[in-house]
Amino acid sequence: MSKRSARAATARGPAVAGDGAGRGRAGKCDADATRRALSPGDFIAATLELVDTHGVGAVSMRRVAEHLGVSPMAAYRHFRDKEELLVRALDAFAGRAELIPREQMPWTDWVRALARTMYDTLAAHPGWMPLLRSLRAGTNAAALTRTFVERLVREGFTAEVSLRAWFALNQVVIGAVCMGGPVGLTPADAPAAAADGPRGAGPVVLAMGEVMARIGPVEPLDVGLGFIIDALQSQLAGQRLSKTEGRPARATRGPQDTN
Repeated sequence: MSKRSARAATARGPAVAGDGAGRGRAGKCDADATRRALSPGDFIAATLELVDTHGVGAVSMRRVAEHLGVSPMAAYRHFRDKEELLVRALDAFAGRAELIPREQMPWTDWVRALARTMYDTLAAHPGWMPLLRSLRAGTNAAALTRTFVERLVREGFTAEVSLRAWFALNQVVIGAVCMGGPVGLTPADAPAAAADGPRGAGPVVLAMGEVMARIGPVEPLDVGLGFIIDALQSQLAGQRLSKTEGRPARATRGPQDTN
Protein backbone atom coordinates (compact mmCIF):
# COMPACT_ATOMS: atom_id res chain seq x y z
CA MET A 1 0.00 0.00 0.00
CA SER A 2 1.40 3.45 -0.92
CA LYS A 3 1.85 6.13 1.72
CA ARG A 4 -0.98 8.16 0.12
CA SER A 5 -3.34 5.17 0.28
CA ALA A 6 -2.37 4.47 3.87
CA ARG A 7 -2.99 8.07 4.87
CA ALA A 8 -6.43 7.97 3.14
CA ALA A 9 -7.37 4.77 4.89
CA THR A 10 -6.26 6.17 8.22
CA ALA A 11 -8.28 9.34 7.63
CA ARG A 12 -11.40 7.36 6.83
CA GLY A 13 -10.94 5.08 9.82
CA PRO A 14 -12.11 1.45 10.03
CA ALA A 15 -15.53 0.56 8.59
CA VAL A 16 -18.11 0.18 11.33
CA ALA A 17 -21.72 -0.91 11.29
CA GLY A 18 -22.90 2.67 11.49
CA ASP A 19 -21.06 4.06 8.45
CA GLY A 20 -22.29 4.02 4.82
CA ALA A 21 -20.33 0.97 3.76
CA GLY A 22 -21.41 -0.95 6.84
CA ARG A 23 -25.04 0.03 6.40
CA GLY A 24 -25.00 -1.03 2.76
CA ARG A 25 -23.60 -4.45 3.54
CA ALA A 26 -25.88 -4.91 6.55
CA GLY A 27 -28.92 -3.76 4.58
CA LYS A 28 -28.17 -6.18 1.77
CA CYS A 29 -27.74 -9.05 4.24
CA ASP A 30 -31.00 -8.15 6.00
CA ALA A 31 -32.90 -8.00 2.68
CA ASP A 32 -31.42 -11.31 1.57
CA ALA A 33 -32.35 -12.89 4.89
CA THR A 34 -35.90 -11.53 4.58
CA ARG A 35 -36.26 -12.91 1.07
CA ARG A 36 -35.02 -16.31 2.20
CA ALA A 37 -37.50 -16.31 5.08
CA LEU A 38 -40.53 -15.50 2.90
CA SER A 39 -42.53 -18.42 1.57
CA PRO A 40 -45.11 -18.61 -1.24
CA GLY A 41 -47.75 -18.48 1.48
CA ASP A 42 -46.50 -15.05 2.56
CA PHE A 43 -47.02 -13.66 -0.94
CA ILE A 44 -50.43 -15.32 -1.19
CA ALA A 45 -51.49 -13.84 2.16
CA ALA A 46 -50.33 -10.38 1.04
CA THR A 47 -52.29 -10.77 -2.19
CA LEU A 48 -55.44 -11.71 -0.28
CA GLU A 49 -55.05 -8.61 1.88
CA LEU A 50 -54.58 -6.34 -1.14
CA VAL A 51 -57.62 -7.77 -2.92
CA ASP A 52 -59.81 -7.31 0.14
CA THR A 53 -58.56 -3.77 0.75
CA HIS A 54 -58.06 -2.33 -2.72
CA GLY A 55 -59.53 -4.83 -5.21
CA VAL A 56 -57.92 -7.05 -7.82
CA GLY A 57 -56.83 -4.06 -9.89
CA ALA A 58 -54.36 -3.08 -7.17
CA VAL A 59 -52.48 -6.38 -7.36
CA SER A 60 -49.13 -6.48 -9.13
CA MET A 61 -45.92 -8.33 -8.40
CA ARG A 62 -44.31 -5.03 -7.38
CA ARG A 63 -47.22 -4.01 -5.14
CA VAL A 64 -47.30 -7.36 -3.36
CA ALA A 65 -43.54 -7.27 -2.86
CA GLU A 66 -43.71 -3.71 -1.49
CA HIS A 67 -46.47 -4.83 0.87
CA LEU A 68 -43.98 -7.36 2.29
CA GLY A 69 -41.03 -4.98 2.23
CA VAL A 70 -38.98 -6.84 -0.38
CA SER A 71 -38.02 -6.33 -4.00
CA PRO A 72 -40.25 -7.61 -6.85
CA MET A 73 -37.62 -10.21 -7.72
CA ALA A 74 -38.42 -11.95 -4.44
CA ALA A 75 -41.95 -12.60 -5.71
CA TYR A 76 -40.68 -13.97 -9.02
CA ARG A 77 -38.68 -16.58 -7.14
CA HIS A 78 -41.97 -18.28 -6.24
CA PHE A 79 -44.41 -17.28 -9.01
CA ARG A 80 -43.95 -17.11 -12.76
CA ASP A 81 -46.13 -14.01 -13.14
CA LYS A 82 -49.08 -12.16 -11.65
CA GLU A 83 -51.61 -14.59 -13.12
CA GLU A 84 -50.02 -17.53 -11.33
CA LEU A 85 -49.97 -15.56 -8.08
CA LEU A 86 -53.65 -14.67 -8.44
CA VAL A 87 -54.61 -18.26 -9.30
CA ARG A 88 -52.86 -19.50 -6.18
CA ALA A 89 -54.37 -16.73 -4.05
CA LEU A 90 -57.90 -17.39 -5.33
CA ASP A 91 -57.46 -21.09 -4.66
CA ALA A 92 -56.27 -20.32 -1.12
CA PHE A 93 -59.32 -18.10 -0.68
CA ALA A 94 -61.58 -20.98 -1.76
CA GLY A 95 -59.78 -23.39 0.55
CA ARG A 96 -60.12 -21.19 3.62
CA ALA A 97 -63.82 -20.55 3.14
CA GLU A 98 -65.00 -23.97 4.48
CA LEU A 99 -67.85 -24.07 1.99
CA ILE A 100 -68.88 -27.72 2.33
CA PRO A 101 -71.68 -28.26 4.89
CA ARG A 102 -70.54 -30.61 7.63
CA GLU A 103 -73.92 -31.60 8.98
CA GLN A 104 -75.76 -34.64 7.70
CA MET A 105 -78.83 -33.47 5.79
CA PRO A 106 -80.98 -34.32 2.74
CA TRP A 107 -79.34 -33.44 -0.55
CA THR A 108 -81.76 -30.58 -1.21
CA ASP A 109 -80.86 -28.90 2.10
CA TRP A 110 -77.19 -29.67 1.47
CA VAL A 111 -77.27 -27.88 -1.91
CA ARG A 112 -79.07 -24.90 -0.38
CA ALA A 113 -76.57 -24.68 2.50
CA LEU A 114 -73.62 -24.88 0.11
CA ALA A 115 -75.07 -22.19 -2.14
CA ARG A 116 -75.75 -19.91 0.81
CA THR A 117 -72.19 -20.30 2.12
CA MET A 118 -70.78 -19.59 -1.33
CA TYR A 119 -72.97 -16.50 -1.60
CA ASP A 120 -72.05 -15.19 1.86
CA THR A 121 -68.34 -15.74 1.21
CA LEU A 122 -68.33 -13.92 -2.13
CA ALA A 123 -70.54 -11.13 -0.83
CA ALA A 124 -68.06 -10.56 2.01
CA HIS A 125 -65.10 -10.52 -0.41
CA PRO A 126 -66.41 -8.94 -3.63
CA GLY A 127 -62.90 -8.05 -4.79
CA TRP A 128 -62.57 -11.49 -6.36
CA MET A 129 -65.67 -11.21 -8.53
CA PRO A 130 -63.96 -9.79 -11.67
CA LEU A 131 -61.58 -12.76 -11.84
CA LEU A 132 -63.90 -15.70 -11.27
CA ARG A 133 -64.44 -16.26 -14.99
CA SER A 134 -60.95 -15.48 -16.26
CA LEU A 135 -58.73 -17.50 -13.91
CA ARG A 136 -58.28 -21.25 -14.21
CA ALA A 137 -59.53 -23.40 -11.37
CA GLY A 138 -57.08 -24.38 -8.67
CA THR A 139 -56.80 -27.46 -6.49
CA ASN A 140 -59.38 -26.39 -3.91
CA ALA A 141 -61.91 -25.30 -6.55
CA ALA A 142 -61.51 -28.65 -8.31
CA ALA A 143 -61.99 -30.49 -5.02
CA LEU A 144 -65.18 -28.51 -4.34
CA THR A 145 -66.52 -29.41 -7.78
CA ARG A 146 -65.73 -33.08 -7.21
CA THR A 147 -67.41 -33.07 -3.80
CA PHE A 148 -70.60 -31.58 -5.25
CA VAL A 149 -70.73 -34.02 -8.16
CA GLU A 150 -70.02 -37.03 -5.95
CA ARG A 151 -72.79 -36.06 -3.53
CA LEU A 152 -75.37 -35.80 -6.31
CA VAL A 153 -74.18 -39.01 -7.93
CA ARG A 154 -74.71 -40.81 -4.62
CA GLU A 155 -78.29 -39.51 -4.65
CA GLY A 156 -78.91 -41.15 -8.02
CA PHE A 157 -78.05 -38.41 -10.54
CA THR A 158 -75.76 -39.00 -13.48
CA ALA A 159 -72.32 -37.39 -13.44
CA GLU A 160 -73.28 -35.20 -16.40
CA VAL A 161 -76.43 -33.85 -14.76
CA SER A 162 -74.52 -33.31 -11.51
CA LEU A 163 -71.79 -31.34 -13.26
CA ARG A 164 -74.32 -29.22 -15.15
CA ALA A 165 -76.10 -28.51 -11.87
CA TRP A 166 -72.79 -27.37 -10.39
CA PHE A 167 -72.22 -24.91 -13.23
CA ALA A 168 -75.77 -23.62 -12.92
CA LEU A 169 -75.36 -23.21 -9.16
CA ASN A 170 -72.19 -21.14 -9.67
CA GLN A 171 -73.96 -18.89 -12.17
CA VAL A 172 -76.87 -18.32 -9.79
CA VAL A 173 -74.59 -17.54 -6.85
CA ILE A 174 -72.40 -15.12 -8.79
CA GLY A 175 -75.44 -13.43 -10.32
CA ALA A 176 -77.05 -13.03 -6.90
CA VAL A 177 -73.88 -11.45 -5.49
CA CYS A 178 -73.77 -9.02 -8.43
CA MET A 179 -77.39 -7.99 -7.86
CA GLY A 180 -76.55 -7.26 -4.25
CA GLY A 181 -79.93 -7.67 -2.57
CA PRO A 182 -83.65 -8.41 -2.84
CA VAL A 183 -85.49 -7.53 -6.03
CA GLY A 184 -89.16 -6.74 -6.45
CA LEU A 185 -91.81 -4.61 -8.10
CA THR A 186 -94.53 -3.04 -5.99
CA PRO A 187 -97.93 -1.77 -7.22
CA ALA A 188 -96.65 1.77 -6.63
CA ASP A 189 -93.72 1.18 -8.98
CA ALA A 190 -95.72 -0.68 -11.61
CA PRO A 191 -97.44 2.26 -13.37
CA ALA A 192 -94.16 4.05 -14.05
CA ALA A 193 -92.52 0.82 -15.19
CA ALA A 194 -95.48 0.10 -17.47
CA ALA A 195 -95.31 3.58 -19.00
CA ASP A 196 -91.56 3.25 -19.68
CA GLY A 197 -91.82 -0.25 -21.10
CA PRO A 198 -92.45 -1.40 -24.68
CA ARG A 199 -95.81 -0.67 -26.26
CA GLY A 200 -98.39 -3.23 -25.24
CA ALA A 201 -96.40 -4.39 -22.20
CA GLY A 202 -98.28 -2.18 -19.72
CA PRO A 203 -100.90 -4.74 -18.59
CA VAL A 204 -98.21 -7.38 -18.10
CA VAL A 205 -96.08 -5.06 -15.97
CA LEU A 206 -99.09 -4.00 -13.90
CA ALA A 207 -99.94 -7.64 -13.32
CA MET A 208 -96.34 -8.29 -12.26
CA GLY A 209 -96.65 -5.51 -9.70
CA GLU A 210 -99.70 -7.16 -8.19
CA VAL A 211 -97.95 -10.54 -8.02
CA MET A 212 -94.80 -9.09 -6.48
CA ALA A 213 -96.91 -7.28 -3.89
CA ARG A 214 -98.29 -10.64 -2.79
CA ILE A 215 -94.97 -12.47 -2.58
CA GLY A 216 -92.85 -9.52 -1.41
CA PRO A 217 -89.17 -8.78 -2.19
CA VAL A 218 -87.31 -11.85 -3.44
CA GLU A 219 -83.70 -12.80 -2.80
CA PRO A 220 -82.06 -13.50 -6.19
CA LEU A 221 -80.27 -16.52 -4.75
CA ASP A 222 -83.51 -18.08 -3.54
CA VAL A 223 -85.21 -17.67 -6.92
CA GLY A 224 -82.47 -19.25 -9.02
CA LEU A 225 -81.65 -21.91 -6.46
CA GLY A 226 -85.28 -22.93 -6.25
CA PHE A 227 -85.43 -23.51 -9.99
CA ILE A 228 -82.25 -25.61 -9.91
CA ILE A 229 -83.49 -27.83 -7.09
CA ASP A 230 -86.94 -28.20 -8.68
CA ALA A 231 -85.32 -29.26 -11.95
CA LEU A 232 -83.08 -31.76 -10.16
CA GLN A 233 -85.99 -33.24 -8.22
CA SER A 234 -87.98 -33.61 -11.44
CA GLN A 235 -84.99 -35.25 -13.09
CA LEU A 236 -84.55 -37.69 -10.22
CA ALA A 237 -88.25 -38.56 -10.12
CA GLY A 238 -88.19 -39.29 -13.86
CA GLN A 239 -85.17 -41.56 -13.47
CA ARG A 240 -86.81 -43.51 -10.66
CA LEU A 241 -90.06 -43.86 -12.55
CA SER A 242 -88.23 -45.17 -15.60
CA LYS A 243 -86.43 -47.78 -13.49
CA THR A 244 -89.70 -48.86 -11.89
CA GLU A 245 -91.39 -49.28 -15.24
CA GLY A 246 -88.36 -50.97 -16.75
CA ARG A 247 -87.84 -48.48 -19.57
CA PRO A 248 -84.88 -46.24 -20.38
CA ALA A 249 -84.91 -42.82 -18.73
CA ARG A 250 -85.62 -39.94 -21.05
CA ALA A 251 -82.41 -38.11 -21.88
CA THR A 252 -82.20 -34.62 -20.43
CA ARG A 253 -79.57 -31.92 -20.49
CA GLY A 254 -79.89 -30.96 -16.84
CA PRO A 255 -80.97 -27.80 -15.00
CA GLN A 256 -78.60 -25.47 -16.78
CA ASP A 257 -80.26 -25.69 -20.19
CA THR A 258 -83.34 -23.73 -21.05
CA ASN A 259 -84.00 -24.75 -24.66
